[in-house]
Amino acid sequence: MDGTLKANLNENPFNPISELKDEFLRVLESIEINRYPDQSYRDLKSAIGKKFGLSYENIAVGNGSDELILYILLAFRSKGLPVVIPYPTFGMYEKTAFLLGMRVEKVYLDENWDLPIESLMKLVSKGAILFLGYPNNPTANCWPKEELRSIIEINPGITVVDEAYHEFSGKTMLDLIFERDNLIILRTFSKAFGMAGARVGYAISHKRIIERIDEVRLPFNLNLFSEKMALLMLEKDFWVKEKVAHIVENRDWLIENLKGLDFLKVYPSETNFILCKVLDERLDLLTFFKERNIEIRKPDIDGNYIRISVGKREEVERIWSLLKDLQEKLWLK
Repeated sequence: MDGTLKANLNENPFNPISELKDEFLRVLESIEINRYPDQSYRDLKSAIGKKFGLSYENIAVGNGSDELILYILLAFRSKGLPVVIPYPTFGMYEKTAFLLGMRVEKVYLDENWDLPIESLMKLVSKGAILFLGYPNNPTANCWPKEELRSIIEINPGITVVDEAYHEFSGKTMLDLIFERDNLIILRTFSKAFGMAGARVGYAISHKRIIERIDEVRLPFNLNLFSEKMALLMLEKDFWVKEKVAHIVENRDWLIENLKGLDFLKVYPSETNFILCKVLDERLDLLTFFKERNIEIRKPDIDGNYIRISVGKREEVERIWSLLKDLQEKLWLK
């Protein structure tokens, strides 16, 4: 490590391998690296399914959620449906659709990052492949569940609800899986589980949808290390809940402090990151932090916005201290 504080990729600041070292070593020693993985990934799919009272047939696994986004679009591209996304949102939906030559239609969130319900429902009523972040990235909010239910019910195409940050919000549309056979829930091990480097994502859906995804899935798309580590982490609920609680506490602490800065508008967050609007257009906080060995993110939003990933207490205190000093210097000018 070069001493840079990474607050730009919404990673978990806690490393499960460091804290659960002996258990990870036992898993590592059990791996037959000379053998291919079971290409059905039945053990992992069964373990994920059990967590939600579902069958392995309701689960697809991928090399991160990004790969599953690709497979979903490949699986249903032949229907000729438009890909509908809110804006701003996670960029991989649009990027993947663009690479596949699919038509993308955006609906723009209002100034409070709320959905334009009527126009969105009208747009998807004839069928669409609709992506909804729940919570949404980079706006960090969850839209009202009843609004999402209405949208899902009116869309005869495919609705994908991306719950990458579910563990931080505690909110989910998973209960609708039992009612709707055209709904896909995306989850990941990259955030709350602290396994961003292992690249493990999964989809939950009706058996028919999972079969379509598996038809386009490449064989052995998940390596043995990642599969076995994911199986281990599924048994570590206590570790995940403890770390999520720390991150949420640090997030709320940082938000309350940032609210006292005159040059920032701080938005509420149900994730492990905070979105802020920089009210002074002259301030380049991306460069300001980079010069001090801190990486933050400029989200894909028109205007001067920053996104700060929440880390350990000493990390958020460092970010706060720099911003507080900056405000004092601006007052003196």
